Amino acid sequence: MHMGRAQAISPAAYDAAVFQIGTDVEGVTVSSQLAGLFLADKLDVSDHYNADSVDCTVLASLLNAAPQAAKPELVVFVHGVAAPAQFMDASHFEVSSDVGFSDLVKQTTEKFPEWLKDNNQVVNLSSEVQLIAPSPPTALVHKFETISDEIEALWPDLKAQLEDFLPESKANGYSVRSVVKHISDTLFADELTQLNRIQNAVTDPSTKLIVDLKSLLSVGTKTGFGSLTYSACQQIIAQVISQKLGQFLVTVVALPVELGISQQNNQGQEALLAKRDAKNLVSSPFINANAPFTKRDAKNVFVHTKRDGRSASMGYSTEESCQVATANCNNHGICTQIGATWTCVCAPSFNSTINKTTSWAGAACEKKDVSVEFNLFLWTGVGFLTLFVAGVKMLATVGSEPLPGVLEAATIKKST
Repeated sequence: MHMGRAQAISPAAYDAAVFQIGTDVEGVTVSSQLAGLFLADKLDVSDHYNADSVDCTVLASLLNAAPQAAKPELVVFVHGVAAPAQFMDASHFEVSSDVGFSDLVKQTTEKFPEWLKDNNQVVNLSSEVQLIAPSPPTALVHKFETISDEIEALWPDLKAQLEDFLPESKANGYSVRSVVKHISDTLFADELTQLNRIQNAVTDPSTKLIVDLKSLLSVGTKTGFGSLTYSACQQIIAQVISQKLGQFLVTVVALPVELGISQQNNQGQEALLAKRDAKNLVSSPFINANAPFTKRDAKNVFVHTKRDGRSASMGYSTEESCQVATANCNNHGICTQIGATWTCVCAPSFNSTINKTTSWAGAACEKKDVSVEFNLFLWTGVGFLTLFVAGVKMLATVGSEPLPGVLEAATIKKST
């Protein structure tokens, strides 16, 4: 079904794409406001909106084209997509990059669940998945209660299955499928495991799921948004959604890389402001100076923890989990079994271009080891300082030594 454009906007201004699996809608461009109304209707909260300011003809056409089967609704936001309109091989309409677009995700993931609480239970299965249902399926809730402890064990088998979602072709001389073996982004593994958990887990048509995926931003930031690894991860997410979640009425909102980077920058600025505010609070007269602060508290404040709560300095139960969590020790070492756990043993790297060897340290070999240079600089400085002090003392003592007796007598002034 082809429909006229809602707005005359050049393709360069397209900011996102909304995919409706099982429909035939092409050639439509809408504002973020209309896209929000579309999602509101899909999730049964359209009564909270006033549609007077939008083209209801276009909205009605989009809603009428959507599948009407008695299935649970699934809305998936995928952040960090390089070319949103090409993300999936499915019918879609495009969303223009207007001012209000950045609020689309927030209103869907925060406001909509609040409005649905009157007749439903809202369960945050994880930071990525929200379940909204009159009676949440206990089996799915239980699956997510234990998922953080099982990801490391489940990921190797799931990763082996993901190769089937990629073409048997080569790019830059490398097999596209072979890239899967080297995917080590923890967030990507986490999100794919969660998508696998919701497969065939919901049957009640009144149930709704909202999923917010951000691992493509993580992969792209680490490997580059033009890398083969990023491209493979993007294809895998698209294929898993379209092929493995057929029990849902699936709506996918592909969000551009630029939006994700902008949000990351804003979050970074907010973090700096929060850090500054926290620093200012230390000297605030409203802080209870007598509040106890134990050694245990201090230890907990400064321990760096991973996303699943495990300390980064702790070992891992298997070699595979060590490789996944540390990105193969950031290619600066090897996961080695020490006692009952696996940890990174760092190895120096040699740059033949500048003829320099670099040593690495840290729980994931992520830090440059400058201990040799530091010790060399420190003790060399100490040595020079010692020599300088000794020289000054020697010069001072030379001028204060007593003269020989004969010379001392000759210098005595005779009285007349």
